Amino acid sequence: MKTLSTVTKDYSALITLDEAKNWLNVVGTQDDQLVSALIKGACTYAESYLNRTVGQNSYIMSMDDFEDRIYLMRPPVATVSRIEYLDSKGVSQDYDLAKTGLDMDMGVLYPTFEQDWPDTANTPFAVKIHYSCDGLFQLNDGDDILDAIKMTLGFHYDYRDDINQRWRKASDNILAPHRLASI
Repeated sequence: MKTLSTVTKDYSALITLDEAKNWLNVVGTQDDQLVSALIKGACTYAESYLNRTVGQNSYIMSMDDFEDRIYLMRPPVATVSRIEYLDSKGVSQDYDLAKTGLDMDMGVLYPTFEQDWPDTANTPFAVKIHYSCDGLFQLNDGDDILDAIKMTLGFHYDYRDDINQRWRKASDNILAPHRLASI
């Protein structure tokens, strides 16, 4: 079993408050808090739909034991900063990152040639991997994704007072080619 904890989220490289307000034709500061929340919601929706990171985020993924190949959640991965685990005696250890390889685009972490993952304690979430992602904009996939985020943002801004309005998920059609199957 795997879980993912978000340590930091930063969507400012995607769309700033001023850019969003310009897109929505909002003047003044009375809706700044609302627009900021809608930016976060639209970006979070895109990440959830894509199973990939769109912003500059950092995570801790917890799992019960090492696997031959570890598929980190929400790639693309920029860096792995720490792998901590409970050894077979239940003592916390750090795994030497120099003994790992990483497919950054797909987020696959693996031991390098002639290396093995260590034995771990037989406890839930004995392995914690700390990593950061720069998002799909580093892969030049950003224009389509930004369009989908703006569509989501605009829809929720326009219908903020109408709880009965059904969301037309046209943005999903734009995001679909970038979607990563769940692992």
